[in-house]
Amino acid sequence: MKLNKPLGSGKEEKKKALEDNIFDLSSNKTEATKQPTIKNQYVEIPETDEEWDNAFFDEGVTQLIGIYPDASFEEAQGLTYEFYCEKDEYISEKVFFQKVLTNLLNFNCLLGKFNAKIESCKNASVDIEWLENKLNEIAEDREEFLQHSGLYFHNQKRYIDESLPIVEKILIKSANNLFGDVSSINNLFNGTEIIHPQMKEQYQNFCNGNQDSDKLDFGNRDFLNLINNYIEYTRLYSFSKEYESIFELFNEYAEDYKYGGKINDSLFRKHNPNIVSLSKNQLEELLNFCLDLNDKYAKKDKLQKKISRETFKNKNLIEKELELQGLSDEEIHNQVFKWLQTRSQLNNTINEKYVKVNKGGWYVLKLVKRLKQSNTSIYTIPMTIYEEALGLINTMSLHALKQPKENIYIYVHKNEIEAIISYLKESSESKKIIEKLISQTFGDKFEFKEQSSF
Repeated sequence: MKLNKPLGSGKEEKKKALEDNIFDLSSNKTEATKQPTIKNQYVEIPETDEEWDNAFFDEGVTQLIGIYPDASFEEAQGLTYEFYCEKDEYISEKVFFQKVLTNLLNFNCLLGKFNAKIESCKNASVDIEWLENKLNEIAEDREEFLQHSGLYFHNQKRYIDESLPIVEKILIKSANNLFGDVSSINNLFNGTEIIHPQMKEQYQNFCNGNQDSDKLDFGNRDFLNLINNYIEYTRLYSFSKEYESIFELFNEYAEDYKYGGKINDSLFRKHNPNIVSLSKNQLEELLNFCLDLNDKYAKKDKLQKKISRETFKNKNLIEKELELQGLSDEEIHNQVFKWLQTRSQLNNTINEKYVKVNKGGWYVLKLVKRLKQSNTSIYTIPMTIYEEALGLINTMSLHALKQPKENIYIYVHKNEIEAIISYLKESSESKKIIEKLISQTFGDKFEFKEQSSF
């Protein structure tokens, strides 16, 4: 299944999933991939609060994206919307996080295969010296990989710990200058969700493109800092949650095997309370639901866009009808503007819900991919050559001996469960599957608030 394209029609994606056997976890499936080297990705960043303040020019992101004190209203507005529409600057790092975890899953899968081969050879009185030497080599490579990854994670954590407080500081300062009642970041947000009434209203107007609102003052430096730094805050906060999830998942998977490559106690023993396991059947049910839901919302979004196009085509007819009623040009303009704005906001709302439902499906697809990766090994060519040679010598093949059991479970982080729920709850149709997901993972630790249907 192509995972680098948006989710399309639910039926179409289901067909692709079946064709690609996305839930075929046969342990005989292999993938010969070269193990990339994890290098130190550290980039020098400021050491002190003063250096960080200087880095942000005491103005926040607005200064960094080119909105200077003498910028015109139109320039400030254009740059702010441009920044809002820009691609998330942390996307590449998030992708790299996933690659690091994938490489560990590959190592684990390969160690599982060698452990199973060694056990089979012992039972069949077959020499295991080559297999044990190879197991040690792979275990050493894995240990080196863990050390490099540890350094990489450390540097990412340092960046987050030093940069996120600065953005929060600027947000609090700007919000307090505007609203006068903000003492901490908790007065503004729950995670990235805006809970401050005035800021929530202003940001919603901004997102809806309601540029004529008297609350959108692009000439006000505090307003510009609040909007732009909130955009930066959401990206950085999302990055920090992604780091937390992958880092803790990585450590959990790292503990599945001992230093020498032997299985550590038993798999999926879970030491971290933030991590749960989901089964193949649970993921399959969740994915099918997401594909169906995405299909429904795609149709709603398409229908609404068609209605909106027809609405704007009828604008001239409505203006003429209002003119026949004896209304002034200003009254006609105001009524038509409000009418078009209402239609536009409805279109934006439906599209926003569709996008969120789509993202929920993407999160589930990411988990399905993790399940596939946990059953896919690397360095398969040397093992195949050895097995063929051993088969000629011993008139038997190790392929006929014991294979490791399929991994039908994966580790899933609490943050990932929360993200799936936050997107799927946009639809009231998701209530049952969300409640089931909650009961299967973290019990009653989540509160589900049903969304209104439309």
